[in-house]
Amino acid sequence: MTRFLNHSTVTPPPRLKDNGQCQKFDCRGSAGAFDCYINDKRCGYSCTDAEGRSCSQGFCYPEQCTPYVGENGSFVTTYNWTRYGCQSADKSISCYPTKEAWRCTDPVYGDCCTGTSFGQCETGSCDPSVCEAVNGQYASAFFRGGCEITDTGTYVFCNPANSEHTIWHCYWVKDTSSFNNCGRCTLEELKNRHCSKTQSDGTVTDCFNRTCPSGMSWNNDLSRCVTSDGLFSCDVNEICYVGTTDTICGKVCTLFNPQKCAYGLCQYGVCDESKGFYYESITGVSNFNAMGCVKHFENGDIMACYLQDTAEYGKQCRLNGQICGAHGCGYDATNCPVYYMSQCAPNGLCMYGSPVDACLCDGAETNGYCCPEKHQYINGSCTLTTCPDGEEADENGICQPIEEPANSAI
Repeated sequence: MTRFLNHSTVTPPPRLKDNGQCQKFDCRGSAGAFDCYINDKRCGYSCTDAEGRSCSQGFCYPEQCTPYVGENGSFVTTYNWTRYGCQSADKSISCYPTKEAWRCTDPVYGDCCTGTSFGQCETGSCDPSVCEAVNGQYASAFFRGGCEITDTGTYVFCNPANSEHTIWHCYWVKDTSSFNNCGRCTLEELKNRHCSKTQSDGTVTDCFNRTCPSGMSWNNDLSRCVTSDGLFSCDVNEICYVGTTDTICGKVCTLFNPQKCAYGLCQYGVCDESKGFYYESITGVSNFNAMGCVKHFENGDIMACYLQDTAEYGKQCRLNGQICGAHGCGYDATNCPVYYMSQCAPNGLCMYGSPVDACLCDGAETNGYCCPEKHQYINGSCTLTTCPDGEEADENGICQPIEEPANSAI
């Protein structure tokens, strides 16, 4: 039998791989949104089941690759961002599935495109020759292969936005890890160095002629757009700051907008000071330099709540740097839809593997403990029961004979 946990205080037993190598496999999180791991490296993200067979991103089982790469392809266990994927038989490309698309990596150039199916690029390109048409230098930025364009004095990154390479998207870029969408254009427009976009607030941006959005003005000394109240400023590299200081509050901020940052928090008035949460730097508590709502406990613990990659964890909270709750927590660590520690569990809900005498179980109560459905609490942890042929686990994880349907009269 294989154990699946929603916290890491108990080590699950080993799982045998096809070649006999000993592997540890477990799933953590809460019902409907498990993250699953092989040897403590995540293979699947936001899996709907505690077996890791239905994940929003990544695969956890080698056989899941066969329909896409055939018998001669392979299961990639060292893929980017610790989501496992598949590799073509000739090892020319590796891809892993997400809910929206496949993300692919070239062995030489790294992350290069997203596509509608394995290896079929739709956004970005894995072919360096694509830059010849626009007189650019091939580069990769945030999962997309495209072209650096610097001949106008402004660094712009552009990549194909369809499989025919007739439509392109362009971005203002700080480096190959962050960029801000500034225009959409045809191939011919890009050749003539014109690529513009009308933003949601009506502001028109042109990648080769920068302007600030409504409500912000350009500060030449800072090379940033500054909000009219002076509370925040943002540069073309999608980084926003507190006022005109060098204190970073958020990253990957959409078109200079400090309230639309994928990482951190650039808003005053959202931290509940009555509960001890104050607007502070989360450096040292998170894995990046930004701001958030932070609470310091008397025992030395630190809880920090902020945004981290809307596609990854959404609004989340971390306790002493470890993920506590995610996918929409309040900035006071309440109402977390997915929780990994009791401090972020919604009112009264149990962590899997906890006794039910002091909390409410949203899974299956077994032997006085709370576990996911079809699990049993055995030998100190929740265990998914693997039943022999002819039996299946009931809602409490106990194997029962499969009832054969009665033959209907002819």
